[in-house]
Amino acid sequence: MAEVRREVERACATGDAERVRAMLCRSADVRAFDSAEGWSALMHASFHGHVDCVRALVRAGAAHAGPSALMLASQEGHIECARELLEAGADANYATAFGHTALMSAIHRCPEHARLPAVQLLCAYGARRESLFGRHGPELHGLPADCASWLCATRRWCSALHHVELLPAARVRALILAGADVHASDGGEDAPTPLVLACALLARSATGHEGAQLVLDAAAPWSPRTASLFPAHARTRARAVLLLGHQLARAAYFAGQERAFVDVWLQHVMAHAISRACV
Repeated sequence: MAEVRREVERACATGDAERVRAMLCRSADVRAFDSAEGWSALMHASFHGHVDCVRALVRAGAAHAGPSALMLASQEGHIECARELLEAGADANYATAFGHTALMSAIHRCPEHARLPAVQLLCAYGARRESLFGRHGPELHGLPADCASWLCATRRWCSALHHVELLPAARVRALILAGADVHASDGGEDAPTPLVLACALLARSATGHEGAQLVLDAAAPWSPRTASLFPAHARTRARAVLLLGHQLARAAYFAGQERAFVDVWLQHVMAHAISRACV
């Protein structure tokens, strides 16, 4: 088994994803590839920046909830590896016994060219950064100007949806379906909402932006087009209200006008009866 572990480590270090997948097919437990020294195959792949290997290991069930793999990807500036881990559920706020987090790894150890993207990615997936803005803001000292500038400019972003520009459309949709507020604000008059940011993003994008468009659609009243973006409880209410409309349309009073009644019900009543917050 020791030789097998070494072979997997070599494959992860060199980015031989096909070899990794082949060996995973022969093992029922991906944890069997972890070394006695504490380094897992996923850690090797994350450290060396081989996203295909990371993806194969995560899909095979490699543990990603702990700090090590995400911290390694963050400190080395391997953005796509970090994204893969975060999408798989890695905790951006997991801290070691010494309080060290992936965000701290990105700030203090990441190569300068990748530092800002790493910090942005971690913040987009919920990394807490309140401690960066202490009384004297010591953690901002020494950062590249663009990184410090971005942290300050986005200081009042209070939800994951504020990071719409950095998130895959699938995650934006998942947040919206989970009930994320497109009007979320920290209360300040000049604090932008996700909707404001999405509108600005679409305005400056020549090719559009799928995630921003989802936010815009989610802000619209209920309609057959936007119905799929409402949270589950709102969709349940919509079905009940829609059923009521069809039942009323069959009343003798509306004989011969059933279709017209349903059209009015859909276009006018439903939009007022259903909201994202309704229960």
